[in-house]
Amino acid sequence: SPEIEVFPNPSSDWVEVNSSHRWVSLEITDLTGKVWKRFQPASTEKFRFSLADLAYGVYLLSLVHDNGSVVCVKMLRER
Repeated sequence: SPEIEVFPNPSSDWVEVNSSHRWVSLEITDLTGKVWKRFQPASTEKFRFSLADLAYGVYLLSLVHDNGSVVCVKMLRER
């Protein structure tokens, strides 16, 4: 199964995602299921993004790999 690394976590301003497999989309949702960010990078296994427009709190990062598998990681935006 694909493995992902999300760091730094918790974070205050940015997060980098590294995956052992290519992925096709990444979503950041809050605990109510509201989608706050959605990315579809060209063909990367490493991706970095800003948290500047997210409120402080807990989010779920969902990564869809090119084989259809989905991996979810809890992420904390801190002050």
